[in-house]
Amino acid sequence: MDQSFQDELFFYLNGRYYYNTGYLYGQRVYLISDRAFENPITQQFEVQSNGDGEFVSMNESETIYGQGKLTYRLFEGVKLSYNYLLEHRDYQDYDHFNKLTPDNNLLRFNKSYTNIFTINHAVESNSFYTLNLSYAFRDYRQYLFEEIYTGNSAKPTNYEDNSTVVTPPYSFGVGGTNNNRFVRNTGTYGAKLDWTTQLNQEINLQFGGDYRRNQIYLENINLVPMLDVNGQKVNPYNVEIPAIASTDYDTYDHKPDEISGYVQSKFEAFNLIFNLGLRVDYFQPDGVILNDPTDPNIYNPLKPNNRFNDANGNGVQDPGEATKTLAERESYWYSDASAKTQVSPRVGLAFPISANGVVHFSYGHFLQLPRYEYLYQNPRFKLGVNSGNAGLFGNTDLEPQQTVKGEIGLQQQIGDDMSVDATVFFEDFRDLTGTQTQDVVVFGGAQTYSQYINSDFGYARGFVVKFTKRFTGGFAAYLDYTFSDTKGNASDPADSRNAALGGALPETFIAPLNWDQTHTLNVSLAYSKSNDWGFSLIGNFFSGQPYTPSVNKNTRVTQNAFPRNSSDKPTIVNVDLRVYKDFEITTGTLLSVFLRVFNLLDFDNPVNIYTDTGDPFFTFAKLEAEKINPVMYNNTLDELYTNPTYFSEPRRVELGLGLNF
Repeated sequence: MDQSFQDELFFYLNGRYYYNTGYLYGQRVYLISDRAFENPITQQFEVQSNGDGEFVSMNESETIYGQGKLTYRLFEGVKLSYNYLLEHRDYQDYDHFNKLTPDNNLLRFNKSYTNIFTINHAVESNSFYTLNLSYAFRDYRQYLFEEIYTGNSAKPTNYEDNSTVVTPPYSFGVGGTNNNRFVRNTGTYGAKLDWTTQLNQEINLQFGGDYRRNQIYLENINLVPMLDVNGQKVNPYNVEIPAIASTDYDTYDHKPDEISGYVQSKFEAFNLIFNLGLRVDYFQPDGVILNDPTDPNIYNPLKPNNRFNDANGNGVQDPGEATKTLAERESYWYSDASAKTQVSPRVGLAFPISANGVVHFSYGHFLQLPRYEYLYQNPRFKLGVNSGNAGLFGNTDLEPQQTVKGEIGLQQQIGDDMSVDATVFFEDFRDLTGTQTQDVVVFGGAQTYSQYINSDFGYARGFVVKFTKRFTGGFAAYLDYTFSDTKGNASDPADSRNAALGGALPETFIAPLNWDQTHTLNVSLAYSKSNDWGFSLIGNFFSGQPYTPSVNKNTRVTQNAFPRNSSDKPTIVNVDLRVYKDFEITTGTLLSVFLRVFNLLDFDNPVNIYTDTGDPFFTFAKLEAEKINPVMYNNTLDELYTNPTYFSEPRRVELGLGLNF
């Protein structure tokens, strides 16, 4: 809905409700209270199955979206606007292991809202600026039950004692509950100014700045059994939130700042368009680093002088040597992470080579901040009780990713409504987040841990060809093809750590990255007759992304025999259709009936595979299981090894109504 009043006040409203029943179903064969018991003599299982057998959607979703915009022309040259957007989504992700215990599938909730206040001001005939003030909030949370406790003394919680849960071989999960409760939200205050001045006929000057204050909160809890004074589980069974010193409780609250400023000049003369720009970025991570990496856990220190005031240095707490408090350790345990600054030059050039052809060139340096989870993961550096590698810690002193991009291309106009653009590009990126090849050894030598560092690098090379036919005669078409070669030393920041934990040497050679997609083709066709009817077709072709084949028992090869990402997944082909018909109800009011068909040809596009075969349908693990001929409980091997999440969504048809006035 779009309305105006006396050409000064305008408003726009848009709302949408969307419910999807999902297409991935489980069956309630088991309740969360059911258990499997093994007979120690026969080694067979007695499996409780008290479910009602109902088929239950395990990936349904419900979404509410709304937008409202109010614009007011204050006076000549000044326009004020306020824009509000909200989106709430409640959903579940399919859990194959719990296919027969669907009540043990986490509930997930996403909500966000954005407020944007904008001032557009034409200061003079040759100068104007845009000022945006904004606040955006995003919240994600997941849990199995909204409330931890029921208020019923006979059954104080719906959570189950997972220590009694046993899963028979080659079976789906039987009973039990997911005890994880997770909350993550981010509030971002922003201020952005863009100023443009046309100095003369040839020179255009732009400058501006951007400030973002983020408020990032995370709480990740794994509920633990409630114990009595003797350290035994209470009866009836109950759970509790673990102590903050526990590895089952992780929380942080950080307020990193992002500040940037830029200046850019565009010069147009002698059939040339020349752009020259400079951007400065500043990032304050609001985090701490360890002063002594060999004794990281402030809640349970290992070095004697961190546990008590070891005055004589003998490593034994003698009489009169007081135990150090947490507050005392906090005074010297950490240092603030340093702020990061980068200066990024950028240049662009365009010039005609014919009446309808233009060559364009650009080169620039760009900054990308590390993902916040790499900065703040396990921010208090808590260690478990087991020996060996104790985990992967974040690093608030990570440097931003540095990227250098360049491209050169030709744009050629064909007739009045068609054009072709061919561009060759490159990207070099360094200071990507990786992991240490050597673990940090904790005091005493029994434990180690890994930490994120700036160690990875890579590049991308390729070309893009685009064909565009603009809307004329009601018809439009668009086609783009991309050839890309993307390689680097690691696709996942944890690759080096995972290799070391698996007893292998970290691979240092360049190989295709996980997201490398050699061929990408997008085609769209559209026809529209104003206030009548129209349709659009969108087709996509994606070549398979790389994967590393894994070893199976039917070969003689050993670990690391297959080079990293040396094989490709199958290709993906998809076609979507939209058709609509408009009916004029009254003057200025249209009722639109539309049909949307996703995956029109109903292709079983593989989005994941079994790495021992390269096939989404078959794995040698199933072949090995068939040789054993195990006793099966309420499922078959085919059901167990056919994972529907390995395939894209099947054909989905939507029929709807839209009202425009």
